[in-house]
Parts: sequence; C-alpha cells; structure tokens
Amino acid sequence: MTALLMPSTTHDMLMSQLSTHDLFMFARSCRFNRAAVDAYMRRAFNFERWIAPFFPSSTASHFRQLQAATGALITGRAALHFFQRSRLLCTVLDVTVHRKYLSAVGNWLQANNFVFEKSVCGASTWTAAAKRCLEAELTDDYLYLIFESCVAGIVDFTNSTSSLTVKIIAVFNCPLAYVLDYHSTVAMNFITHNEAISLYPRMTLIWQNGVKFLYRGSEHDRDIATYEHDGWLIEEYPPSKYDKRELLHHRTVGDRFCWTIDLEGSLSLPAYPAYANSWQASDWLIDFRICYHIVDSSHLLYSYLVWLGAEKRASDIVASYATQETNMDDDFATYMTKFYDFIEEYGYEWWNV
Repeated sequence: MTALLMPSTTHDMLMSQLSTHDLFMFARSCRFNRAAVDAYMRRAFNFERWIAPFFPSSTASHFRQLQAATGALITGRAALHFFQRSRLLCTVLDVTVHRKYLSAVGNWLQANNFVFEKSVCGASTWTAAAKRCLEAELTDDYLYLIFESCVAGIVDFTNSTSSLTVKIIAVFNCPLAYVLDYHSTVAMNFITHNEAISLYPRMTLIWQNGVKFLYRGSEHDRDIATYEHDGWLIEEYPPSKYDKRELLHHRTVGDRFCWTIDLEGSLSLPAYPAYANSWQASDWLIDFRICYHIVDSSHLLYSYLVWLGAEKRASDIVASYATQETNMDDDFATYMTKFYDFIEEYGYEWWNV
C-alpha cells in the first residue's frame, strides 16, 4: 500500500515520527511515496505557521518583506529547529543583519508589539544602543565578550504580551559571516526571506554530529554544551564520521551538499542569490577554520562571502567588480557562478587573473 492511498492527516501523523534519514529513504522507495513525502514536507515546512509564536500570520509576511529589504537571516537554534520539523520552542529568536539595517529591523519590531530590553554594549535606550552599534569598532572592550569577531552589537527586544525575545545580532559586514563563524557545523543553518538552508545537513541532521572550529573562549564552550545536551556529538577535527568532500571541499551555498528548502507563499519578493556565496574549511596547521572573503558594496543590495583561493589578486577581482555601477546582485551572482564552475573543473591556478 502506497502512502498516496492514505489521507494527508495520516501522512502527517506517520511521517512526523520519521527521522530525516528515514523520511528520505521512504521517499526513494517509489514515485507515489515520493509524491506523498513532497506534499508532507510542504505542510511541515510552512514558515508562517512555524514563526507564529513570535509573529502571527498577518505579521509573518511583513517580516519576510523586512528580511528581503535588509538581508536579515534567522540563525541559531531556531533555524535548526525548522529543519528538525519541530515547533518553534525557543524563547529567543536570533535575527542577524548588517548593522546598517539595524535601525530598520529594530523600529519594525517596536511597531509590532516588541519593546527594547537590553544591549550588549550596556546602552539603556534603543536609540543609544543603535548608535553604539553603528559606531562600534572591533577594538571596543564590550565586543571581547562575544566569540564571533564579525559582531558589532547585540540588542534584545521582548514581546510585551508573550515575553518572547527577538535578539538582533548586528554584524559589521555580511550576516552569513556570523553563521560561518559559529562554534561548529551543527549551528550552520539559516533562513532567508525565500529559502531555508542547512550547510552541513548530513552531519547535523542524519548523523547528529558536528566538528568544532577555531576556539574562541568559555562562551564558545557554553554554547556547545547546549547543543550537546540536545543530543549532538560535537568533536574536534577530524570528527568520528564525516564526508571529506562535504567538509573540506570548496563549497557554495545551495550546492549538492546543502539542504535547501524553498519557502512557498503568495509574496512576490526579490530572490536572494544565496548561491553567490562560497567558503572553504581548512585544516591547515593547528586550527580548523572557515576561509572566505567579504564582498560589501553600496552597489549591491546584499553582502556576500566568497572564497577565491589564497591569492589576494583573486579577491581584488571581486572587489573591483562589486564597485562597478551595476547595482545588480543577479549580475554579480552570475559572475561568481561562472568562477565557481571554472575552478570546480580546472582549479584555482588556471583562473586568468
């Protein structure tokens, strides 16, 4: 008996009990079950229903519009919960955004029943906190308390009725840098306005293990402990189980190793060309770390991470391209895709710079 012969309510009851690995294996058993799994996943990964504890259905679409306008990402434990098909049980929602859009996100929250609570810089008002984030420098004392070096400030807003908190993480350049600067691969998941993307889904969601990156202090350890408490095994490199191509290969967002979920809806929003981003993990010398260059330009709506090899001349090509009067993120993404395809086939040394 195929799953198609059962009602959708029965699908949800049965498939919600399957692990990610078992769900995919069930989908591969026959084309009818594949269709049933696809239909179930469209229901299971309903963003508006999932985000409802923080933003009701009418507000959720407006939040996605805010994400599209600012490049804000949902990150952290909430993003991982989304891929686990679990209800959003977090009391804190991490929203990571370029600091130039901090005021826009904070003002939107205030207009939707959230009030300023606190800031990592110690400012007592929202206006003062936003100003400190915009003026922050990497050498500021209070930023030493944060293990991600890309962070310019953190501001908490609390809902006046539900007591749920939205934590805005304002970064100096690219929000995706915050994801790739996390303590381990387990936390490298994020949600844009049009996609949810897990960068290491096989390790995180099927094997339930992860690998630690460059150590940044005791806060690093405390955050890892919360994931380990929830059942993940997070190890030093090399982990007990991993795919070398997935972990050490030159990677692009949305590649064959990622799990990318399109967020369906009636909204007509510009697509964020996530596939323009790339990175590479390196086990060179002592530390296991992520390598990338940041592309941030007033001529691009969003900022990007790219890895073009160790040669600085390669990054100069991207920097010069991003400052042309194109004002088109899609053009930049197309350019980067051609580069990625080239080095995938021929390697960095044959790229004509």
